[in-house]
Amino acid sequence: MFRLRLASPLPAGRAALRALGRALVSALVALWLLCDASPSEAQRPRIHVVREGDTLARIARRYHAQLAAIRDANHLRGDRLRLGQELIVPREGEDPGALRQGRVAPAGPSREERQATVRANRLGLGRARTAQQLLSHPPERGWVVAAGASGRRMPGTLGLPVRGGRFIRGWGSGTAGYHLAMDIRGPVGAPIRAAERGIVAYAGNEISGYGNFVLIQHPNGWVTAYAHNRDLTVVPGQVVRRGQTVAHLGNTGTSHGPHLHFMLIRDGEHCDPAPLFRPHIGPRTRQLEWRRGRRPPEGVQCLPRSARPHPEYAARRAEARRARQAAATGGDEDEDVGDGDDDMPETDVPDEPAAAPAGDPSPTP
Repeated sequence: MFRLRLASPLPAGRAALRALGRALVSALVALWLLCDASPSEAQRPRIHVVREGDTLARIARRYHAQLAAIRDANHLRGDRLRLGQELIVPREGEDPGALRQGRVAPAGPSREERQATVRANRLGLGRARTAQQLLSHPPERGWVVAAGASGRRMPGTLGLPVRGGRFIRGWGSGTAGYHLAMDIRGPVGAPIRAAERGIVAYAGNEISGYGNFVLIQHPNGWVTAYAHNRDLTVVPGQVVRRGQTVAHLGNTGTSHGPHLHFMLIRDGEHCDPAPLFRPHIGPRTRQLEWRRGRRPPEGVQCLPRSARPHPEYAARRAEARRARQAAATGGDEDEDVGDGDDDMPETDVPDEPAAAPAGDPSPTP
């Protein structure tokens, strides 16, 4: 009796069959997850909770959205808003009518965001004048207390806000050393992280030149500022931890290329953050800790913003002073009436990163 014995497949054939089987299984699993999973964050409508000072135009600018689309998505016939109102803010390409009809369930603000809005209204946070105060004057005592609710001692250092970021320019650079901040380059959309724990004192785009802007009040009196962001992920009054994402890197405001404009402020003075960063970034300096005391340790320089105005701001001040002199003297500009009554905001200055090194394709001023 003869037995037929089928030849086994070649080893290469078996490997190909196994690979094909794995690919089919992976495809089926992915299809099942796509059909069964809840909508992702990108599929959910953006919801904005109206707070004091909000207008439809400001909300549209903040999210880079169309004003007409916001009106359509929320069935608004006018521009009147009420505090706490929840607005759908359509993304580019989303159908406002479909969002309004509820074809995709709104995500709504989280419990944390609702609590933060109540806290911000109680403390007076989130307003443009709050940001202006923190940029040039000491914070209110209540803001510092609210930032340090946990009571834990701070390490006296700063976490790097852009992980893997590249140093562009530092404190004291630029014409006459006007740049009292640090610029850090990174890819558009990279997470911007809180340098230390605290409470969000401002999150918006009402401060000229800074684009989408975040200010965080810290328990030791420090204030850190994050400018030119693509978008913001926190709201005023929100308590954040060190390393928490508060925005995404962008190129909004007066900016010449995607980067983070980072400021460290204490009692209205702008300080050099380089010695405090962990890990180190920028020029090689001795690493320091600022644990106690209102005055910085030796090696951390601080100056009021007005001490080194931007050259364009200084030129505008001089022109305004000459105009006042001419008006006061009937055309005789020899009399100096001083500049004590200048009302131009110190924060209304453009931020100009230094030119990129040779061979660097990044945008330059």
